[in-house]
Amino acid sequence: MRCHHCPDRVFASQEELEAHLAEHAEIQQKLRRRGGRTYGARLESQSPVTTPTPSSNNNRVPILPVFNNVASQARTAPITHRNSPEKDSSADMEFHSAMAGFMNHDDTYLFLRRFSSLNVQNLLWMQSDIDCLEQKLADMIGPNAVNNTASEEEKAQLKLLITDKLQSYNDALLRYSQLCKLDKPDEESVADIRRWVADNANGTTPSPAGAKIFGSDKGDYAALAHRAAPKTWVYRLIERISWRFFAKRAPGGKRIALPSGGTLHVWDDSMVHIATRGVLTLISSLTLLVPLIILSFVENKLFIVVITALCSIVLAIFMAVATECRDYEIIMAVSAYAAVLMVYTQA
Repeated sequence: MRCHHCPDRVFASQEELEAHLAEHAEIQQKLRRRGGRTYGARLESQSPVTTPTPSSNNNRVPILPVFNNVASQARTAPITHRNSPEKDSSADMEFHSAMAGFMNHDDTYLFLRRFSSLNVQNLLWMQSDIDCLEQKLADMIGPNAVNNTASEEEKAQLKLLITDKLQSYNDALLRYSQLCKLDKPDEESVADIRRWVADNANGTTPSPAGAKIFGSDKGDYAALAHRAAPKTWVYRLIERISWRFFAKRAPGGKRIALPSGGTLHVWDDSMVHIATRGVLTLISSLTLLVPLIILSFVENKLFIVVITALCSIVLAIFMAVATECRDYEIIMAVSAYAAVLMVYTQA
């Protein structure tokens, strides 16, 4: 008998393997964070982390990482059943059912893999096939035809084949172009799903295949929910500071107790947008009122020009970084801002 983590070690009895796996379980428990766990300011785990005792090791499977589940199942099931398709299918169905229930609680969790590499490879394969058919058609028809002995039936079959291939290629090309237009999910949402997978992968029916898909670092995910407006750093800052208030006090906020343990905090993104607009409006007002107050005490024209130029530069940088204004909109706003300051100083 061997351990999945220690393939070089061979255990003579089942008791030695049990003791060795218990050591792995203790190490894993030390690595896990104790107390409440927060999923990107959304999900909090309230179930305490328990450390297995030697007396309980004979009755239940120690909590191990997802990649050690196969080795742990081998202690209670025959080898012929470990890789059974029926068992893997049942585990995947339960895993995906639980994940679907979690993802449906909030639109930000609705994302799937694009399989960008496979889609591009498929298009390249289809392109290569059509290119070969195009060359065969040129050899049969045209002034430089090489195979003039081809019958009309062969030419007709080749034309039909090219038509079918082109239709499939054009459909796949258009569909992938639409897929590329989908937004990418937020990094916080991806991190939440990965943590949920890591915490629920040690259940009674773990799914290594499902955990591998969402544990990948390829980052080719496509968000299914349309994002009304891009989330700037100001939006994310306000959301990080006040998410508890929006989840508990603001309209649209709610707390959902999950079957697997913990609480999911959900809030309305429009409330965060309103708060963001209020903060940006306040800052914009201050960028105009503060220079006016300062210029009311300045009489030197050189100082007036310097203060006006510096305030205009600060406003332009602020609009470029904190908002989604276009270049010409920033130029127009800064020009009007500088004009207001100059008119005030002349008055």
